[in-house]
Amino acid sequence: MPNCLNFTGTPTQYVPADLRHDTNGWYIVYYEFNPILDGLERKRVRLNMLRKRCKNALEFRVQTADLIRTINAQILSSLRVMQQLGQQPVILTATADEPVEVPHIAPLTVEPVAPQIESDTETDDNLRYYTPIGEMIDKYLEEKKKETREATFRSYKSANLAFKKWLGEYYPKCKCVKFSKAMAVEYLDFLNERDDIGARTYNNNLKMICATFAWAVKKCYVKENPFMGHDLKRAEKKQRTIIPPKHQAMIDQWFADNDKPAMRIVMRMVFTSLLRPVEASRVQVKDLDFKGHCIHMPGNKTKNWSPRDARMDSELEDMLREHIKDAFPTDYLFGYGTWRCGQEPINSNHFTKEWERMRAHLLDENGERLIPNEFQLYSLRDTSINGMIKGGIDDLSVMQAAGHNSLEMTKIYADHEDPNLIRELNARAPKLGEARHTGTSPQV
Repeated sequence: MPNCLNFTGTPTQYVPADLRHDTNGWYIVYYEFNPILDGLERKRVRLNMLRKRCKNALEFRVQTADLIRTINAQILSSLRVMQQLGQQPVILTATADEPVEVPHIAPLTVEPVAPQIESDTETDDNLRYYTPIGEMIDKYLEEKKKETREATFRSYKSANLAFKKWLGEYYPKCKCVKFSKAMAVEYLDFLNERDDIGARTYNNNLKMICATFAWAVKKCYVKENPFMGHDLKRAEKKQRTIIPPKHQAMIDQWFADNDKPAMRIVMRMVFTSLLRPVEASRVQVKDLDFKGHCIHMPGNKTKNWSPRDARMDSELEDMLREHIKDAFPTDYLFGYGTWRCGQEPINSNHFTKEWERMRAHLLDENGERLIPNEFQLYSLRDTSINGMIKGGIDDLSVMQAAGHNSLEMTKIYADHEDPNLIRELNARAPKLGEARHTGTSPQV
């Protein structure tokens, strides 16, 4: 059996895939138009490992026949794209010791060209390249679910399912080996044109899809990451809001008047202990240390996977002692489906819903909301961190209490619009010709 074909005869566009066998084993050989070489390029897919995995010759034949159909369909699809772009290849017919049937997908209307360059490219013995991208994404999400928290997994799942939906509309049944950088750009352009996606959401989607294909490279579904190297959008600065003390008291009083003791505890865990709402939902009774006046947060319960101790003041301790009466050490402070202690943790979205219910009921005499939209439950944490920094607590202590990875992150919280700024400056800033905190007179 010849290893290559001589190109003479009538024009054609490709040589279909065919099963071959020689002293090196089983393989599929086909010729596909390469626009860079401006000619037919021979490719081979080795099948020795597939043959070993198959129980018998019949199973091997069935699987290779399906693979051959897939390869031929991909070649036809590529040629149709080139024809639509006005790039119809004109290649000379391949002839060999054995006749080769050469189908035409469309009549050629251009003049034949000179004999083309022939190259012999052997593809890797890897059938994963021919896996539909949709199946690859399903496998990635299945593995991702085992190693990430539920809230994090939801973000990855949302981004990947949106990408999978787009593929189904524009490139149905696209195989991993055929997804190109140009297609990646096309998807990013699609995201960019959507009115409901801002810069931050666009960047998050790009990062998550890039992570998907980085996994695909590692698992040998693709050779390179088509989403690597794309620039992120310049996102607007994240808004952090300070809740004034009078609004804090107003909110706390509403929860007290409406018999919501658990939400009053959550508010203090966010403000006093600097726990994020999702972290507060993971706290168990055994994590409370009343002797040490802190909440022990192991790494698997924090956002950045770093363990830390969150402080408790006397008010929060008294409220927690009342809340955990008759509870087991393994109980979560807020159980699923209830605001009492339970074996399954509550979803932190319930905190947000209660907060929104409070905002909807706190109205002035004109029916306007007293609590602005920017005052969120999470804002209590921002308010407390800002207050600690402005109150003179050193940045390192605030960083450790907040669970930040760097001082730069902590200092961001000091960059707030402070309604008391002018009053504080007037009260404490030095005046012209007056020396403060130095004990010396101004020099003349």
